[in-house]
Amino acid sequence: MSVGTLRPTQKGSVNMKRTKNMVYHPDDNSEKLQTFMDNNVTVQRQIDCIQEMLAKRVTKGTYDPSRAWEAFYHACNTAVTIYARKYVYRFPTYVRYTVACDYAEDFNIYIDYLTQKGGD
Repeated sequence: MSVGTLRPTQKGSVNMKRTKNMVYHPDDNSEKLQTFMDNNVTVQRQIDCIQEMLAKRVTKGTYDPSRAWEAFYHACNTAVTIYARKYVYRFPTYVRYTVACDYAEDFNIYIDYLTQKGGD
């Protein structure tokens, strides 16, 4: 795991929660939401825009890895809205938070890879 990744359940991590329901708890629902997000074009476009925006912040030097999950949380909310229209089920807050943390962790790993690759 990279230095920039912060999971709420790890020792020494920063408390990133805004509400008491924002708990990192991976389960079948989080996998289902993440699969839906990966396969939905609208959500993927939003994720691509978020990644471009965060990459610009990395370039400028204003990127804060502990707040990256907030950007991906907006994409999760969009996905939940689309999913609810189609299947009449809204994912709970902890599922959205879990998926947002996973996307932020993946992005942080990618940024760490690019910085190590560019430094060689």
